[in-house]
Amino acid sequence: MKQGSHTRWIVLACAAVAFAYAAKETAHSLMSESLDARKTFVQIKAEKEKAEEDDPYQRISFDALRYGDPATGVIPADMRKKEVAFASVLPTREQENRLLQKNGNAADVISPQWMHRGPVNVGGRTRALAVDVANNNTILAGGVSGGMWRSTNGGAQWVKTTAPDELQSATCIVQDTRPGKTSTWYYGTGELVGNSASRGGAAYRGDGVFKSTDNGASWTRLQSTATYRPEVFNAPWDYVWRLAIDRSTSSSDIVYAATIGAIMRSTDGGTTWSVVLGSTDATAPRFTDVAVDAVSGAVYASMSDLNTNLAPGALQAGLWRSPDGVRWTKITPPGFPVSSFKRFVIAIAPSRPSDVFFLGETPGYGTNGHSLWKYTYVSGDGSGTGGVWENRSANLPNQAGINGKFDSQGSYDLVCAVKPDDPQSVFIGGINLYRSTSAFTDTVATVRIGGYASASSYAQYLNNHPDHHALAFDPVDPKVLLNGNDGGVYRTQNATASKVSWTPLNNGYFNSQFYTVSIDHATLSNTIIGGSQDNGTWMTRSLYTDVPWTDVFGGDGAYCAIASSSSSFYVSSQNGNAYRIIVDQSNTVTDYVNITPTGGAGFLFINPFYLDPNNLARMYLCGGNILWRNNDITKIPTYTQSKSTADSPTMIGWDSLRSTRTYTSNITAAAVSTTPANIVYYATSDGKVFRIDNANSGDPAPVDVSTGKGLPSPGFINGLAINPQNAANVMVVYSNYNIQSLFITTDGGKSWTPVGGTLEQNPDGSGNGPSTRCAAIIPMGDRTFYLVGTSVGLFSATQLDGQSTRWIHEGETTIGSLPVDMIDWRANDKTVVVATHGGGIFSGTITTGSARLPVDIPRTFLLQPNFPNPFNPDTHLRYTIPERGRVHLTIYDGAGRLVAGLIDADQDAGTYEIRWDGQTGSGERAASGVYYARLEQGGKSQTTKMILQR
Repeated sequence: MKQGSHTRWIVLACAAVAFAYAAKETAHSLMSESLDARKTFVQIKAEKEKAEEDDPYQRISFDALRYGDPATGVIPADMRKKEVAFASVLPTREQENRLLQKNGNAADVISPQWMHRGPVNVGGRTRALAVDVANNNTILAGGVSGGMWRSTNGGAQWVKTTAPDELQSATCIVQDTRPGKTSTWYYGTGELVGNSASRGGAAYRGDGVFKSTDNGASWTRLQSTATYRPEVFNAPWDYVWRLAIDRSTSSSDIVYAATIGAIMRSTDGGTTWSVVLGSTDATAPRFTDVAVDAVSGAVYASMSDLNTNLAPGALQAGLWRSPDGVRWTKITPPGFPVSSFKRFVIAIAPSRPSDVFFLGETPGYGTNGHSLWKYTYVSGDGSGTGGVWENRSANLPNQAGINGKFDSQGSYDLVCAVKPDDPQSVFIGGINLYRSTSAFTDTVATVRIGGYASASSYAQYLNNHPDHHALAFDPVDPKVLLNGNDGGVYRTQNATASKVSWTPLNNGYFNSQFYTVSIDHATLSNTIIGGSQDNGTWMTRSLYTDVPWTDVFGGDGAYCAIASSSSSFYVSSQNGNAYRIIVDQSNTVTDYVNITPTGGAGFLFINPFYLDPNNLARMYLCGGNILWRNNDITKIPTYTQSKSTADSPTMIGWDSLRSTRTYTSNITAAAVSTTPANIVYYATSDGKVFRIDNANSGDPAPVDVSTGKGLPSPGFINGLAINPQNAANVMVVYSNYNIQSLFITTDGGKSWTPVGGTLEQNPDGSGNGPSTRCAAIIPMGDRTFYLVGTSVGLFSATQLDGQSTRWIHEGETTIGSLPVDMIDWRANDKTVVVATHGGGIFSGTITTGSARLPVDIPRTFLLQPNFPNPFNPDTHLRYTIPERGRVHLTIYDGAGRLVAGLIDADQDAGTYEIRWDGQTGSGERAASGVYYARLEQGGKSQTTKMILQR
């Protein structure tokens, strides 16, 4: 490693420590000023969510340490597409088991059957949202890292329409609502501000626009917008803020895209594009927006305040109008803060398209740094007397209280919409959602209708969620409004009510982004708890996917754990705020206490803690540059035990293990032994590993078991895994790209062997191999099962053979290529739970031999979209039936003629997968074209569209 690279890495590490420390001190200050002994845990949970407010830039800094190439501090170019392609050729579990059975080794078969556990009622951040104008029961919604979803029954159920190995990003969506065109949709990708799946200090970029011609059932990437390089900024298509369609003409398919730096225009449905405003260089505006008048075809655009030349003498920053999308006139009003404005969103009043609203962030100007302007088109090019401007910024929400001012969190959450039949009813969203029935000409006609419940608290609005990104009115009944926010999708039947009531539509909208997950290790219970990005900590006691989970803690859900037999739970939010909570059988929190050690500092954004497997009352906690230990954390009195505030950090029982202190890095991971007990390994952000013997008492000196033994340094260690039957057998997981990722020791750290094997393209870790995140070592009698979570899914091995180790892709059609951030498992029955970032929680039970794995009984009838699609030569169909009965699965062509029968048999309740080889029932090759798979059972049926491309 070059000295300069090493220095750069240390600077990054130190900056992250300082950043986390400052955030922690601020949060504790806020808590100490606002909490008292009389508050309920519900109030405290709500206040944590705000006091530890979701900060997208903290996540980016955190991920810079975890994922960046240590030599550069950033992600390698082209990485996402390359790593997905790299992983796609690795063997899958199904292929491996078939090979073993074919070779007569059925006893060696490993049979985990990965099932989606939920949460069925938790959605993720939703920026793309629309209702089908031809059928208001059809809703399309897109998650920033969970892909595109579709419901055909008003949000009661959802089907994911993004293929598992495709780019899992959707940030905006538009339908062509012209007669005869309503089956055509477009969605954009790439979130510039806020994406928690970011890799290595740069946002998780998109890669263009996707198009559907079958009403959102399947999607094809527009090649004119694709670079297949979403991990490096190289085109405006890396970030698509908004899409719009010119509905005023039937002669051509005119589509607009507001991308980073430019307004793009296509006249042929996305086949080709031209820049009509802005530029494609790196100095162009970060924030743009575009909207089109449905009657005249006039186009409005906003360009943020990076001022570069559009043409001689013209600045591109400002507000613009064009009669045709080609000729543009700047209409920025007098008095507009042209030297300081960021993102502006545009809303045209559908019933009076001459009225246009511009809502945006204007630091140092307006109300709490935000402005709202109304523009009325009069004549000509719209400039000067051709347009009338009204500055209504003073009427933005500006109530007294801790949560009373309009705030978009640095342009992160910002939306504006006008009720289709009433130009005076204007809806705006930032952290909170508001409605004005006077178009913000005053303050008295404005009410809060979502986000947090009031200006004086951080309790959430009933059945809604803060941080608003999308609004969509029902095309049949304009009182019906859908809302996309950081909690998923919500609907109100009457957006005009004095008190708006919401209904969550997250039933099966599996779009949540989980950092952590934990299982009950002491008993064979079904209890799972997990921490999710910006959606707090959730738990379930049910096996069934369709049973709602319960929200038990707020903020960014971080590390969590379950004490013996679920006697208590441990939860935390970002920057190390940890609690012990008591939860009854209805999942209601009945008691609580803050267990964060007083004086702790430098906590990671998602900060680790661990319970001792031999003593679940003992906890080890990573505290910045030092390791903490509490030998009986249950002795910290809860609120009901102390009758006083239980929300302040405490020193009860905590020992800071001074010998573990580091000076240039953070402690990033630890692991506690089972056999023998009381051995702790811990790791650091600069790639070092230490072992502590007899860690349960005193201040034992750690032993460096990494320096000079071939482990990468610098490098971020994101996980450690100990064999519960042999504490000398440890796996270390490096999460950076471009370094060796996995190492194993069988002698307690005296020597280490690289075992990245087929997960590495090159022996030194460089190339297209994925980022590894976590690992588990699971003894299985006479063999050992190794699991590794990566940025492209879950992988396993049953034998480690150094750099020749073969890693097998688990859950190819369920977990797919979703990032796997944590694995937890139970020794008694080998149940494994997996946290994914964008798809929720999965579980499976590891068995050996050829016996079929018992599965959870599903409660839904579902035919999932085939994968891949389009396909050649074969494709896979996955379906679920809730009860035993006769099942028919057949293939039809576009004319409705029967092509092949795949299933005609009685089947038990369960989830099944079958391959169609593209052959007709008579054994001939089916021709290229559109086909339909139809699933039938018990009077119910579902159909999915497939495209065969020879």
